[in-house]
Amino acid sequence: MLFEATDRVGGRCFTDTRTFGIPYDRGAHWIHMPDVNPLAKLVPKTGLDLYAAPPGQRLRIGLRHAREGEMEDFLANLVRCNRAIYNAARGRTDISGHVAGDVVVFNGAVTVRSGAQIGGDLVTTDTPTVEQGATITGQRQRVATRFNTGDVGFASRIAWWIGYSVSTLVLGLFLLLVAPALDGAIVRAFRQRTGASIGLGVAAFFLLPLVAILFLVVVIAIPLGLFLLLALAFLYTIGYVAGAHAIGRMVVKQPTSRFLAFLVGWLIVRVLGLVPVLGGIAWTLVSIFGLGLLWVASRRSGIEDAIPPTPPAPVGAGT
Repeated sequence: MLFEATDRVGGRCFTDTRTFGIPYDRGAHWIHMPDVNPLAKLVPKTGLDLYAAPPGQRLRIGLRHAREGEMEDFLANLVRCNRAIYNAARGRTDISGHVAGDVVVFNGAVTVRSGAQIGGDLVTTDTPTVEQGATITGQRQRVATRFNTGDVGFASRIAWWIGYSVSTLVLGLFLLLVAPALDGAIVRAFRQRTGASIGLGVAAFFLLPLVAILFLVVVIAIPLGLFLLLALAFLYTIGYVAGAHAIGRMVVKQPTSRFLAFLVGWLIVRVLGLVPVLGGIAWTLVSIFGLGLLWVASRRSGIEDAIPPTPPAPVGAGT
C-alpha cells in the first residue's frame, strides 16, 4: 500500500524550484556511512563535490527555521508514524491523532488511543479497543456490514460469465469458419460413437493434468509440463465449444447452417452457466463430451485418410 503525503507523486529524488525561488535538491543527496558506502567512491568521478554533513539537523518551515515547539511536535509525530508503520507490519493499528474522515481496517487488531479523534466511521474486521477519552463521531461498523461481500461475489460471477460467454462465442464461430468440416465430423462422432466419445472425454479431462504433473516431476520435461498446464484451460474451452455445437446439432439438424446450430447450443449451455453449482456441473460435462467428440473425430479422420479411394468400375469392351 502506498501513501502520498504531499501534493506530488514521486520518491526521494526531487528538485524543488518553488520554495526558495531557485532549484535545490530535497532528496537523494545524502550518502550515509561514507566509509563503507561504495557510492562515496563514485562521487568524485562524476565531478561532484562531497561535503561532510553538519553535526546537527535543523527543520525549516518555508523560509524560516522551525521553532522549538514545532520541532518537538515534528519529532513526536515522527515517532508516532514509525510506530504506526511497525504496528501495521505486525497486523496492528493504533490511532492516536485526529482523522477527519472514516477509518477502515481490513485486518488486524485496532486500538483507538485516549485523546484520538475520528471524524467519520470506524470500520474494522475485529472488535476494536477504544480507550476512554477517544472520540468517534460516526458509527462503529464491521467490514462485512459496510462492504457487502455477497454483492461483490455476485458481480464478479456475472463479469466472469459475460467474459467467458463472449470468448466461447468468438472461439466457436472462428473454428467453424476456418474448419467447416468440423461440423460434420462432430455430428458423425456423436451419432456413431457416443459411448466412446464420453469415455475418451473423461480420460482426456482427468488424465491431461496428471500427465502435466508427471512431466513436472521429470526434470528434463519441466518446460513441457508447464506448457501443458498453461494450455489446459484453452483445451477444456475448445472441448466446451465442441460440446455446445453437438448440443446445438441435436436441436438444429443438418443441413441447416452450422453457425446457427452452434449459436443454439452455445445459448443453452451459457444459460445453464448462470445457475450456481449447476453451471459448473454443466461446464464439466459439456467439456468432457466435447473433448471426447474431438478425439473420436480426429481418429476417424485419420482412418478415413488412410483408406485408399475405391477405384472406378472398369468400362466394358463393347461400350
